[in-house]
Amino acid sequence: MELSELLDYDEEEALADRVTAALRALAYPAYLACLSYCFDELAAHYTPAMTPEGQDLVGRIGGLVRSAAAGEDVRDRAGALEEMLGAYCGLDPDDDLDVGDTADFDGAFLGCCAALLHEYAGEGAPYSAARDVANAAEAAIDPEVEAENLRMLLRFLQHIPPRVPAGVGGVGK
Repeated sequence: MELSELLDYDEEEALADRVTAALRALAYPAYLACLSYCFDELAAHYTPAMTPEGQDLVGRIGGLVRSAAAGEDVRDRAGALEEMLGAYCGLDPDDDLDVGDTADFDGAFLGCCAALLHEYAGEGAPYSAARDVANAAEAAIDPEVEAENLRMLLRFLQHIPPRVPAGVGGVGK
C-alpha cells in the first residue's frame, strides 16, 4: 500500500490487524527482531511527552527488547522490569483490573510495554504482544503529522519480511 493510498485509508483497525497477522506469521527470531524495530518507533513517538523517569524506564524496556532480538535470555530482566513498570504506574500486583496511575504513559503504549515484558518474562504465550504493538501504533496520533498512526503501521508492514517457508535460506528453522 502506497502512502497516497494510506492517507485515504480509513480502516485503521484493519491495518493494525494486518500488522498483527504479519508479525505472528514470522518465525520467532524474526518476530523478535521486528518487535525491536517496532518498539524503537513507538518509543520515539511516545517518550517525548514523558517524565525523565518514564523515559528511563522505556529506555530500559527498549534495551531488553533489543537483547531479546539478539537472542539473549531476558526472562529474569523482563520480570524485574515488569515489576518496576507496575510500581512506577502504581499498579496493584494482586488486582488484574487495577490500571494504576498511567498519566505518564499513554494507555496503548503502557499496554504494549506490559505485554512485551509479560511475553519476555515467559508469562505470556509467544507472539502474544503482537496485537498490543499494533494497538500502540494505531493509537499514535500526532496533531503535527497527518495520519502519523497510519504511517507508522505502514512502516511496520514495510519492515516485516515476507513469510518464508521454514528451512528456506536458513529462515524459520
